[in-house]
Amino acid sequence: MAASRTAVPRTSWVLLLAAAFIAVLFGSPSVPPARAIAPPATFTVVQSPGTASVQPGDAVSYTVDFATAGTAVSFLFIEGSLGSALSIDSFTGGLGPTNCTASGANNQNFSCNLGSLGATTAIAPITVNATVRNVADATAVDLAASAFVAKDGQADPGVSPASDNAGALTIQNENVQLTLTPSLAAVYEAGTVNIVVGLANTGAGATGAFAANLAVSGGTVTNVVCPGGGPGTGSGTATAGCSGIAIAASPSAAQSMTVTVKAANNTGAGALSASASLSAGIFATVGSMAPLTVNELAISGPANASSGATVTVCTTNAPGDPALIAGYPSTLNPLAVGDYVLTPAGGASVSGLATATTCGAGQQGVSFTSNTAGTVSVVARTNAPGTSTSVLGLSNTVTVTFGGGSAATQLAFTAAPSSAVVGTAFGTSPVVAVRDSGGTLVSGDNTTQVTLSLASAPGGAVLTCTGGNSRTASGGLATFNGCSVSTAGAGYVLRATATGLTQADSPSFAAATHGPAAKLGFLAQPAGTSAGSPLTTQPVVAVQDAAGATVLSDSATTVTLAVQSGPGTLTCSGSNSRTVSAGVATFSGCAVSAGGTYVLRVTSSPVYTSADSASFSTGSPATKLAFTTQPGSGVAGTALAQQPVVAVRTAADATVTGDNTTAITLAISGGATLTCTGGLSKTVTAGVASFAGCSVTPAGENYTITATSSPVLTSATSGGFNVTASTPTSSTQLVVATPAAGTSIPRSRLSFVVADGTLTPAAMKFIIKRTSDNKYWNSDTGAWEATAYQNAATGADGSWKLEIAGAARRQFAGVSVTVEVRATVASATYVNASIPTIAIR
Repeated sequence: MAASRTAVPRTSWVLLLAAAFIAVLFGSPSVPPARAIAPPATFTVVQSPGTASVQPGDAVSYTVDFATAGTAVSFLFIEGSLGSALSIDSFTGGLGPTNCTASGANNQNFSCNLGSLGATTAIAPITVNATVRNVADATAVDLAASAFVAKDGQADPGVSPASDNAGALTIQNENVQLTLTPSLAAVYEAGTVNIVVGLANTGAGATGAFAANLAVSGGTVTNVVCPGGGPGTGSGTATAGCSGIAIAASPSAAQSMTVTVKAANNTGAGALSASASLSAGIFATVGSMAPLTVNELAISGPANASSGATVTVCTTNAPGDPALIAGYPSTLNPLAVGDYVLTPAGGASVSGLATATTCGAGQQGVSFTSNTAGTVSVVARTNAPGTSTSVLGLSNTVTVTFGGGSAATQLAFTAAPSSAVVGTAFGTSPVVAVRDSGGTLVSGDNTTQVTLSLASAPGGAVLTCTGGNSRTASGGLATFNGCSVSTAGAGYVLRATATGLTQADSPSFAAATHGPAAKLGFLAQPAGTSAGSPLTTQPVVAVQDAAGATVLSDSATTVTLAVQSGPGTLTCSGSNSRTVSAGVATFSGCAVSAGGTYVLRVTSSPVYTSADSASFSTGSPATKLAFTTQPGSGVAGTALAQQPVVAVRTAADATVTGDNTTAITLAISGGATLTCTGGLSKTVTAGVASFAGCSVTPAGENYTITATSSPVLTSATSGGFNVTASTPTSSTQLVVATPAAGTSIPRSRLSFVVADGTLTPAAMKFIIKRTSDNKYWNSDTGAWEATAYQNAATGADGSWKLEIAGAARRQFAGVSVTVEVRATVASATYVNASIPTIAIR
């Protein structure tokens, strides 16, 4: 709530008269009287949240904010009442001396005494903090402007905000959870499915009476059972409803509404979906239901049959769950005979109707015949017929045409091969006809199974047809595709047989080992090695017939190999041409001149279709090593910034990627020590050896690393790199001898001495710096220099010294120096923790 209004002036007429009298009596100027929250002072009240649904325990606040008072007030009070649905918890903000108190049975009333305030005193906003109480569901909290007043003294009637423009708060004291659960995973058209709407109250308050509805898409409501077992509304429509539902506060028993829905009769597969809703004012969460698939029942059967032949029509997608389909007159799977509608036409007459016994696993069907020519249409029903308004699910229609003529008695070849090539499909596919006793084709026969075999053949011969050696007649004909024989020779005769029919034999024919020469082919594909070396697999080429059989009778054709694609040329022992023997030419000593990827092509004389080999690759011979990553500078004893990588290279600087055997060994110049993780030798992978963890000691400049190999290739030397000394470690064990405080040492006996404690260094050096100009002593040149110089000490473990002798002593006259020492212990360097300053006289 947010509102404002100018305060109303309040004072006693007695005070006004008294003030006027005093003004006249004493002749002083008139003084305006104090007025209750006098204009232009205003105030507002803001509710948070503004408009919302809240639950018991939620926080609600009201912030009272004043503009600066225009005139003084004697006793400013702010008062209000939040009603029975809210309980005050605390107060925040305000202006001292602020004294806010809550009262009432539920702490719903409050009063804040701000005391006497000057005309321009700013008042900090005061916030009343409250909590929603556990009251009846759907209680509305909408405080009027009159719920808050500001006044000058308790006797003042006060003022309120000018308007109430905050939205109402609705208290929701329940939480109904809705779930939708179908009883089936799928359904067939016109089948029924139960959808259970679960209702559970997880809230702290009772719901009161409400209504639940279920809207259905893709089906029709046939029955509604409400919570408690009573009937609902909506049968025959797409919306089910239950009213007067009430659920006690949590914990309470869940309730449910069950809606039976009949799936719609679609022209194909469809979907059944549903959504639930509750009447307004109920705080609820609605679960979802994935749409159910509505299947279309499908059947299949032959298109033609002989008159008198038994025909079977089977389902192709019948459900495995009996509850998914409602048949007539059967109520459970399998479908009964009465579930199929058979309609004869064109002279056909149905007889022998029975439940099918030859359908596949999980399928159902019906068998029947017609002794006269005509058509019979078959439809499966998925729901019992009822009134004219009933939804009736029907499958697709299968129409069987029954032909005239006598029954089948014999088989006959209408097509057969006159010759064959071993392992190659017959040029003429065998075709076998089903005929009656007069030799007429039984065109309506679509059921006879015909089997093809060898009536006679060379010893050990085998007949093979694509998909097996049996076919079911279609329109009275059985066609055998992809048939071949396994053995060369004459005297082949094919035989066709079928149960109850006279067999038939084909004319005799012979099978050759191959057909006429037509093309070339690679029997052995070339495989590469290093350029200039013989291929690891030498090519073998054959003269072949059109089907790919080697022409064994050919010993005269000349075949020639050449490079079809690749960077070099091909050379074979003797020449690149060979004369075939028994259709085959074997090449030897073939090599290519350069590394790369190749395809070879073979041609012939006489000319047959050429052939290309598979792609193969050859490499160039390795000749040398090269650093592909140069070693980087570093710190003594730690890994170099860049680790060396060495490659095996050809003379043309190409990496020999096929090399996985060459061993690379590293060595360093200058007498230094090189250490690498895993050692200084590594076997290349794809022609490359990558070293890791390599470090050098001691510090030095322009080091180089040399790489050698086994087998021996031209070695490689890296570029120069530097190794700096590691940062010395401070040590309190290194102690420089110093004179007593305030004294100096004579230059005539000048020497610098250091004790090494337990460090046992191998060497010690002194850095002497003149404090007057920060120059360093160089004992080798006998002069002070700008660059630090490490002067080698003499001595042994325990005590070391640097002696200044002869004329050099004159350069130390009257100077003060700092003395820093560096001790070398193995690969580590130590420096004295305390660097003294020594005066010299």
